[in-house]
Amino acid sequence: MSVRPVFPRPLLGVVGTSGSGKTTLLCALIEQLTARGLRVGVVKQASPRFDVDVPGHDSDRLRRAGIQRLLLSGESGSTLIEEYPQPHESALAEALSWLEPATLDLVLVEGYAEAAIAKLEVLRAGQPMRHRHRDDADVIAVVCDHRIEPPPQVPCLDLNANEAVLAFVLDFLQCLPCRTE
Repeated sequence: MSVRPVFPRPLLGVVGTSGSGKTTLLCALIEQLTARGLRVGVVKQASPRFDVDVPGHDSDRLRRAGIQRLLLSGESGSTLIEEYPQPHESALAEALSWLEPATLDLVLVEGYAEAAIAKLEVLRAGQPMRHRHRDDADVIAVVCDHRIEPPPQVPCLDLNANEAVLAFVLDFLQCLPCRTE
């Protein structure tokens, strides 16, 4: 099991196989949480060779020239790109170090399934399933679109019932002080 990352804001992971609905669930949660005034950040574990740049644009040309960091900044926002000399496994703690805790109430984490943080496991019928809830004590609920029987201490939430998932997440946030005592 990995070391629990230290971050001064609540962390809640969303794990599942590709195509299970993790990002769709996160988008619904983010809309609902921000509508209630919460400031939500997201750390998403990307595929090994992802690129947010556009080939041929000035920023792409600068990166290919050999820079280590590039900050793209404009009126609508900023993006920081860090080039690694050698590919390496990104640890959640490293990713969290880029966030400013004072600007957030909650950080949702997509991926990083091995991280030692509270997690929702998303399962969708017809998709490969890991059933992480059976052996990962950090899975606090299963969110699925079909009937399963998780262990008694792990609630099963309907993937298509956004309000129920939201209520669970809000309860999780309210109960955080009692979990750390």
